[in-house]
Amino acid sequence: MKYLLQQTWFSLLIIGVAIMTWLIVLPFLPDAIPMQYNDSGDVNWSANKYFAFIISIAIMLFCYIITNIKLATDKSQNKFSNMKSLNNILNPLVLAFLYFIFLIIIFNALGFSISVNFIIPTMIGLLLIVIGNYLPKVPKNNTLGIINKWTKDNEFVWKKTHRLAAYIYIIVGLLLFILGLLSVINSVITISLVVILVLFPFFYSWYIYQKL
Repeated sequence: MKYLLQQTWFSLLIIGVAIMTWLIVLPFLPDAIPMQYNDSGDVNWSANKYFAFIISIAIMLFCYIITNIKLATDKSQNKFSNMKSLNNILNPLVLAFLYFIFLIIIFNALGFSISVNFIIPTMIGLLLIVIGNYLPKVPKNNTLGIINKWTKDNEFVWKKTHRLAAYIYIIVGLLLFILGLLSVINSVITISLVVILVLFPFFYSWYIYQKL
């Protein structure tokens, strides 16, 4: 555990900064703060500021635990030299992205006008592009990557699936980034891109496995 904490100190630092940020601004926030917006930028629902604080930190902790703790207990990861280095890049990146989203929520609650429909899609697009560039480098394991019974069962299927997934992540990321810049993103487009992102690698891994 001590070694894990030493290796993931930057991720823990981001979580600590997020906690301090919430504690500093809590006295200045209204009791109810906007948590979700519709396509027009109107508030869909609000939450109590203390609940928003707890749930945001819980999400960050969950992301930290599900990757780092699972990676530490994954017996197969010791066989691969670049698993930890990949995780030490992607995990802080995801946590920093979450922190940025929570900052937008906080600033909007404080009265600043920040366009969610512009910033969120562009940031998600950039994140997907970065992840897409790293996907082909992820070795076969039980923690990170496109994991299903077909990719886990065959090394060739794993590699082929992650090469295709890399292209899909980058293309979807570019589309989100451009649509965000143009402010033409909506729920239908978002759901369609998510479906492509999830289903294409899944069915492709099944297809490659069946061919073998």
